[in-house]
Amino acid sequence: MNRMERIIIKDEIGQTCLNSNEAIKLRISRIEPSLIEFDHIVFDFKKVRNMNSSFTNALFTGLIQEDPKILDKISFENCNGKIKSMIEIALMYGIKRSKNLENV
Repeated sequence: MNRMERIIIKDEIGQTCLNSNEAIKLRISRIEPSLIEFDHIVFDFKKVRNMNSSFTNALFTGLIQEDPKILDKISFENCNGKIKSMIEIALMYGIKRSKNLENV
């Protein structure tokens, strides 16, 4: 069975995503449990107007650092150019940090 969860960021956080503490709360309360329960998670950024790198890093970098295979279980929709770029950077940073930990 292929079960999918859609996390609508605007409904969870609002149109502006600037607080890394809110990102951490979302990660712990919704994302991490959903990664266990569902086969795939779609992060929907529709109507999110502003997001900063500290929010993006708090939301995604640690997840990828802990398990880069999570990339196979997540996707992103309705991202404007700035948000897409920040997500890509956070994901790459998580992969890099994961590889650094493997070499320790």
